[in-house]
Amino acid sequence: MEKHWKDLLLKSGLPFEYEVKEKFSKMGCIVEDEYIYSKADENNMQKDFSYDLDVTYWNGCSVNLMVECKYKTMDTNWFFLPDSYSYLHDISPDDFFYIGDYFVNKRYTFSREQPDDKKFIGPLCGKGVEIYKDNFIEANIRKAINQLSYAFIEKVIQGIDEQLYIQTFFDTAFITLPIVITNAKLNIINENVTVKEIQNANNVEEVSKQCDFLVHRCKIGNDLKRHNEEKLRKYFNTNSEYAEKHILADSIDQLINALAEMPQMILIMNHDYAGNNYVKLFQYINSLIEEKHPDRSKQREPKSPYILEVEEQLKLILERKKI
Repeated sequence: MEKHWKDLLLKSGLPFEYEVKEKFSKMGCIVEDEYIYSKADENNMQKDFSYDLDVTYWNGCSVNLMVECKYKTMDTNWFFLPDSYSYLHDISPDDFFYIGDYFVNKRYTFSREQPDDKKFIGPLCGKGVEIYKDNFIEANIRKAINQLSYAFIEKVIQGIDEQLYIQTFFDTAFITLPIVITNAKLNIINENVTVKEIQNANNVEEVSKQCDFLVHRCKIGNDLKRHNEEKLRKYFNTNSEYAEKHILADSIDQLINALAEMPQMILIMNHDYAGNNYVKLFQYINSLIEEKHPDRSKQREPKSPYILEVEEQLKLILERKKI
C-alpha cells in the first residue's frame, strides 16, 4: 500500500469519529453510530441522510446529543462572525439546549428563566468560513449545520412518542442537543473589526479570538420550516386524540408552530485530544439541568432488571457464605 494511506484514512473521518465516540463513552454515555433520517431532495423525493453519532446521557432526564463530526487537516481554521445576545431576537445563549417537556406531569417541567449573572459556555456566532492554506470554503460548515438541522425534528418527535406511550418515560423530559465537533481551530472575529485592520494584522490573534465552544445562531429557511411542519403534522394526525389529553401547551397547533422554527441554535465544539472540552461540556449540561430543574439532578437512572437480578444473586451468595 502506498505511503499516503494514513492521510487518506484520516481524511475519511472514521478514526476521528471513533475517537469522539470513545470520549463520549468515557463520560458515561450510550453511543450509537450514524443516525439515519429522511428528507426530500432537490427533486422532492424522500431520501435518506444521516449524522455521525447519536449519544444518550442520563441525569434525571434523557439528554440526546446529535453529533456531527468534522475532521480537518492540521492548521485548518474556522472563522465566524460575532453575533449579539439580543432581546430583539428573543434568544438565549443556552437555546442549543432544547427542553422537550411538552407532555409530562406539570411538576416535572423545566424553568425557562435565565439568571442575570449567567456565564455561558461560549459566544454566539453567525456565518462561518473554513480556511486552509490558500483556500476558503463556506460549504463545509453549512453542510454540517444542515445535517443536524434537518434531523432535529425526528429526534424531538421520538421523545414526544416515548413521553406519550412508554410508561417509564411518562414524566421524563427529553433534552435534544445538536452539536458539531471538529478538530479545526474555532475563531470568532472581533466585534467592530474593519477590513483595514485585517489587512494590517500580523497574525490571527490580532483580529479574532480562539474559542473552545461557539453557539451558532441558525437562520430557519422556508424549506426547513416546511420540512419540520410536515413531519410534525404527520405524527400528530395519527396521535392527536391522545396527545391533546396530555399536552401542556394551549394546543397541538401552537406546539407545531413553535417547533417548526427550530433549531435556532447549534453548539460547535473544538475536539481536544486530552478530552478537557468533553468534561467542560458535561459540567455545563449538568449545571443547566440543576439550574432549570434542581429536582431533576437528584434523580438517578432506574436500575435495569439485569442489574437487580445480579444484585439479588450476589446477596444470596453472601448469605450462604455466612452459614
